[in-house]
Amino acid sequence: MYDSTHLSTTWNRLGRASSLGSESSQERQLLLRDDGAPLEALRVQTLQSLPRFEPSTLCDVARVVSQLAPQGAAWDELWVALEATLERCAGHSELYANMLTSILPLRRRDAEVG
Repeated sequence: MYDSTHLSTTWNRLGRASSLGSESSQERQLLLRDDGAPLEALRVQTLQSLPRFEPSTLCDVARVVSQLAPQGAAWDELWVALEATLERCAGHSELYANMLTSILPLRRRDAEVG
């Protein structure tokens, strides 16, 4: 299992791909095929490591997950865990509070549209 630094690096590299936000990008389609199966190990390890994430790691992961907008119950589990962790920490850090007010509403809107 990777530590939070490795997980953060992996998510950030995914997020740097310029076309991940585009619904029609080939990279995004490959990553999200079969309900995100290519990202399953990353999703599971992230979910297990979430309680140990530093604020910047937590926000980076939430940003990239929101950017990818994966669908399905397994991804909902990760998103709910990210949201709950951000909400618990929002009162302690402006970084968490900003993430809650900027990225989470976008994810909720995407889920309602999809």
